Amino acid sequence: MAAAGLRPLDALKTYRYLRVGMVGAVVLLAASIWIEATKANCLQTSISAYYYTPVRAIFVGSMFVVAYSLIIYKGQGSLEDAFLNVAGMLAVVVAVAPTMSVGSCYSIAPNPLPKEGGSLANWVVTNVDNNFHALIIAGVVGLGVSVLIWLKNRST
Repeated sequence: MAAAGLRPLDALKTYRYLRVGMVGAVVLLAASIWIEATKANCLQTSISAYYYTPVRAIFVGSMFVVAYSLIIYKGQGSLEDAFLNVAGMLAVVVAVAPTMSVGSCYSIAPNPLPKEGGSLANWVVTNVDNNFHALIIAGVVGLGVSVLIWLKNRST
């Protein structure tokens, strides 16, 4: 059942733009990694290690775009939809809790360094702690709203 004033073509366009937006976010991330790699003359050992380079803002932003797009996108059936939602939730975790393997390939070395001795630096741990608490709060609120919507739809 379509919302008042929403035509089927509008829903189709929305899904199309959602797909294009996901691809655009991935292209943006790839371009940013390529620019960093050409300046550093090397590649990090993982995409997540680019969190510690000048790519950080694009990395986190792109991961959030892809994550929310996966969550918003409706799969064909409940199992596919559940897998898309889980993939989206895990992409958010990758964005806010980067790898402990910080790599050594930088165009400009981070200052302060992300590792002190063998452990992550206090600023990294503080960032991840803050981000996870925010994710938990947003997740609880989102789950609560979802349950309320489900209960409302069930009663009508």
